Amino acid sequence: MAGYGCVVLDPCGSRGAYLRHHKNSEKPCDACLVAMRPIWAATDLKRRRRRVELETPCGTYVAYRRHLRRGEPIDEACRLAVNRAQRVWYHDHRRRVRRGTLKAVVADYLETHGLVEMRELVVLIQYRHPDITHRQVRDAVKGLRNDGMVVSEVDEWGVRYQYVA
Repeated sequence: MAGYGCVVLDPCGSRGAYLRHHKNSEKPCDACLVAMRPIWAATDLKRRRRRVELETPCGTYVAYRRHLRRGEPIDEACRLAVNRAQRVWYHDHRRRVRRGTLKAVVADYLETHGLVEMRELVVLIQYRHPDITHRQVRDAVKGLRNDGMVVSEVDEWGVRYQYVA
């Protein structure tokens, strides 16, 4: 065994020696690479098992995206799930647009973005709706706060944040 002062170094052909090579930015020797192969194989096997356990079943939007990513043919259950999700999103979105009230627009942005500072909320809304003024947004938030749909908090620096209750 090679030694350096009081520290006893692991001989080449062990995990410790491989890690020492890695730490010293050296190219590992062949003996260390051979010693690491079973460890890497076991780690890969664990990863593969975990990935198989975590896969979502067919018939969901996530499974549909997985089929696309892997280049697999898309089964009927996944296709129906995606069609259903798109139909729900389309009709909900149309319903929100039809409602069209400023309160609905503000509530939708707060649901989407979570905890938002008032200035940031105004910028987000005016980006999509340039005709809406900051006073209209402020009044809509006050109305939602009075209705109990939105909660408002002030942090220690006096910045007011809004979020959906």
